Amino acid sequence: MARITLRLVPNFDVSKENLDTQTYQVRRTLRTREDYMKLLNLIKEQGQVEPIQVLKKDGKNYLIAGAGRVWCLRKLGMQASALVYEGLDKDSILKIAVGTNEGRKAMSAWDRMVSIGEYVTSENLVVYDMEQMKRAVKVFGRNLSNIIRDYELWEFFNSHEEFVKYFENNDIQFGMMNCIDEILNPYKEDIENWQEIVDIVARNNRTDVTVKQFANNFVKDFTEIAVNFKHRTLEASKGEGFSAEEFQNVEKGINRIVRRHIIQDDGIKSDSDEITKKCAKLMEILYAQCNTVIGTMEKLLTLPYRDKLPSSYLLKLSRLITKLNQTGVKLL
Repeated sequence: MARITLRLVPNFDVSKENLDTQTYQVRRTLRTREDYMKLLNLIKEQGQVEPIQVLKKDGKNYLIAGAGRVWCLRKLGMQASALVYEGLDKDSILKIAVGTNEGRKAMSAWDRMVSIGEYVTSENLVVYDMEQMKRAVKVFGRNLSNIIRDYELWEFFNSHEEFVKYFENNDIQFGMMNCIDEILNPYKEDIENWQEIVDIVARNNRTDVTVKQFANNFVKDFTEIAVNFKHRTLEASKGEGFSAEEFQNVEKGINRIVRRHIIQDDGIKSDSDEITKKCAKLMEILYAQCNTVIGTMEKLLTLPYRDKLPSSYLLKLSRLITKLNQTGVKLL
């Protein structure tokens, strides 16, 4: 069974070329001209209040509710606010077309994010410009902070086709999506295999788990990948033109090399020699401590620590490692 999606499109093209109004038309009692003119004047004065409802199927758009509004909008040369469905079966289409609510599906978290993301992008809104974003608040009826957060999540997930494909075919709670973003944020530049991450999401995205349980399970599965980032970096550096013995010699001599380059070769003025020596000493200490940390991590990888330590502690540790990496980049 196809997954039903529902998205709000605030600027939907209702031209005859883009919207078929006949295929699913169930209204048999025609409105009078007076009815049409009354509706037209109302839309002219107040704007379109209730969205039309559209089915997108096989690349074409079919109107399933809102024929009078479409007639008026075409006369006024306006675009429509439209709820666009995909994946509806015939029974659901009929229920919506005749005005009952049983066939209508609530908008999922991902559908809402896509609606907001596409609207903000198409209207060239500056996300953190409060005045501009008031338009989105009016369209979607949500407070500004929620709209901005939805947009941020859409922007992140939409940049990875693996996530888009998964969310298009699977429902997932907003809290879980928010959790995924917060955990992955420090590692965005390090992740090479995004499908591996989506597989972790798929394993843990179940209806019988709470958001908190999902977060704990996701952290536990992801920690193995996160801890290996630094380990892989170290292994890669060992293979860049050095034999094992040569690399060991480089490690032993690094303090001397650092000291020589800082003190002798960088043209530092003589009146700052004391500061220079202090910096060099601190870097020597830092280097030794970092070597100890790397050694500890390598030993840890050989032990079943994932089964022994709580996920909250592992998350704290992975965040600290990320902070060390980021600080190291700035330092160098």
